[in-house]
Amino acid sequence: MAAGPPLGCLAAADRNAGLSGRKHVPSIARRLFAPKAGGELDAGGGVQSGTQEINGESPQRASTMFRAWWVIALAALVLFGAVGAVFRAFTVDDAFISYRFARNVARGLGPVPNPGERVEGVSNLPWTVLLGAVARAGVAPERAAPVLSALCGLLCVAGTLGLVAWRRHPAGEMGRLPLALGACIVAGGAPLALWSASGMETSAYALAIVVTLWLVHDTTLRRGISAGVVAALRPEGILLAGALLAERSWRHRPAVRLGRMVAGVALVLVPLVLFRIFYYGDVVPNPVHAKAPGFAALGPGILYVTKLLLSYPLLWIACLRRVPNGSSLRRRAVGLVLVQMVFTVWVGGDHFAGHRFIVAVWPCLALAAAEAGGLGFTTRSRALAVAAALVGALGLTLVLVPDALLPLATPVGSLGRLHLPLAQHADRLAAELRHAGVAALGVAAWLVGAAATRLQLSTTHGARPRLPASPLVATLFALGVLVPQAWDPQLRMCRQADGASRYGRIVGTWLHGAAPATTVIATNAAGALPYAADLPSIDMLGLADRTIAKSRPDVRQWVGHERGDAAYVLGRRPGVIILGGAEGALEPWPFPGDLQLAMHPEFRRDYVASRVPLHGPDGDFDFVFYRRRDSAGWALGRGAVDAGVERP
Repeated sequence: MAAGPPLGCLAAADRNAGLSGRKHVPSIARRLFAPKAGGELDAGGGVQSGTQEINGESPQRASTMFRAWWVIALAALVLFGAVGAVFRAFTVDDAFISYRFARNVARGLGPVPNPGERVEGVSNLPWTVLLGAVARAGVAPERAAPVLSALCGLLCVAGTLGLVAWRRHPAGEMGRLPLALGACIVAGGAPLALWSASGMETSAYALAIVVTLWLVHDTTLRRGISAGVVAALRPEGILLAGALLAERSWRHRPAVRLGRMVAGVALVLVPLVLFRIFYYGDVVPNPVHAKAPGFAALGPGILYVTKLLLSYPLLWIACLRRVPNGSSLRRRAVGLVLVQMVFTVWVGGDHFAGHRFIVAVWPCLALAAAEAGGLGFTTRSRALAVAAALVGALGLTLVLVPDALLPLATPVGSLGRLHLPLAQHADRLAAELRHAGVAALGVAAWLVGAAATRLQLSTTHGARPRLPASPLVATLFALGVLVPQAWDPQLRMCRQADGASRYGRIVGTWLHGAAPATTVIATNAAGALPYAADLPSIDMLGLADRTIAKSRPDVRQWVGHERGDAAYVLGRRPGVIILGGAEGALEPWPFPGDLQLAMHPEFRRDYVASRVPLHGPDGDFDFVFYRRRDSAGWALGRGAVDAGVERP
């Protein structure tokens, strides 16, 4: 079967335009905007039964739709840039772990956290090696990564719009409406925009999925290679790659088709796995060992997915709706969403703000919304009005009196492995409930629009009319998805870099100038702080340390923070131990490593607490750390004090 039209054909001329004296029409118009009545592209790139070739249609209509695609695409890219500008300062501490590996690649030391210490402490080795190549050319990883991830986000938006146009809604007369709706969802969604600004591999991962969807009818090496890239970029990518390659049936030479695609995957994955085995001595990245997925993580995972459902209820409704004559691409997209959510529950969700685990399938959600979000209902308008009233009443209650519902949130909050009494999280929980209420009001408004459309058409065409896509319903759907994002407390937190990266860069810069060059730093914040300090470090949470990653987990702790081994850390005789976050703490945080160190007699005997005043992004703060008593050569500077003497 022929491959789907690549984005590069946007400027290609129609090779058949001269036949029969037809007016010139770009080939993208032939492939994207040929009127459809429920069919899809066949093996030769034409249209299956129930469709009409552009030969039987006016070339002017195809050219008009072609221009409409460009207008909508440009508007979507502008919208994506505007949303991304809100989150332009966003990054996370884990991004600097990749930057540290990339810098060592540029220095000729290899993809390692410390010279001579071979452990794959990143989950995105291809992305890290790419940053290392860029750093080798003279561009610092922290400068190149946000640009590359933003570029991947832009391509992801454009590729998704191409998919919407290629597999647009069966209602040919409303062809522009699904395209516009899909554009609003994929470009206006904050998760894709903010993670495209983060410098992480997240947007590149989503782009690889979009490219593989473009090749959905390709049974050559290209499809397998694209799926292999998906599997290589993230550990869970192997699950989505398998779903992307799944076919209901191979009617013609199935063994040959399967062999081609498997060979394409092998071309990418086999060299990567062999490199891991011979260089790192492991088959999977070290963070896979450091995190503790399984039954113990189901509670936090269910809570994480529930928050996603409450944040974007209309998108999940669009996934679940039955669409008459819906495209197979939509079914594949919904399948990918399901696979991603099952994985998210299994690993316990994510501790980062910004809904990171939804980004990979955000284009899939936009595809589902483009086909289903603008459709009306065959349900009677009275039933739709009742449903809108009930959902609206719930939404108003959550918005106006969220505090009254806090007691009901107590058993749910316990799934988040909170270490403080729930009352101390009351403000955050109230904000979450208020945001869920605004999202519910968006659903109610969408139902009201559907009821109004149903009533109007039933008056005109009878009791059970055929309901086409409605501009009113589509508009209310888009607003119901995008507007509640302004009330999302998680997204508000992402308007600046996370605390570990903000403080870590300042603390690391100070340590670089104050500590001896041979000092080893042990810290929980293993990203920006060691990167700025440019000193050997021990990741006390185990992401970049093989021994700690394989220690026994304490599943009562936060997801991704379950590992620790104080005896191992002390055995390496670090010159600096930093408890808590990047700014340090006198008392241990509820991390296994911190708690074990606080109780260890060797730590109490050999380390003394010190406090240094520094200027941070939010004003002055005290950097607190534990320094080995027998270490010498420090340039502590003015204002440094022995915190152990003043410790209350």
